Amino acid sequence: MEKNRTRITILGEDFLIRTDKSAEYLEKIINLLNSKIEKIREMTGIQSALRTAILAGLLMAEEKMEDSPARPESDDEEISAITKKLISDLDTLIES
Repeated sequence: MEKNRTRITILGEDFLIRTDKSAEYLEKIINLLNSKIEKIREMTGIQSALRTAILAGLLMAEEKMEDSPARPESDDEEISAITKKLISDLDTLIES
């Protein structure tokens, strides 16, 4: 599937990313993240972009885990590989 280049803004920072997802889908993700960031800021008063992004990510991960059935430990290697691939992809995108 062809990857589209899309510019997004999170916490005032612009990112150019490549994705095979639709613009509408990506917009939903960004809106969800931004709403979590705003919720963290309202709850804690923290204004640091880095801290609020980390806390929003943790909040979203916790919500995902609560919604998902428990994964067997055998999936840990697959999760680790996917995470490393995503980090590598993000590093490549940030450098470009």
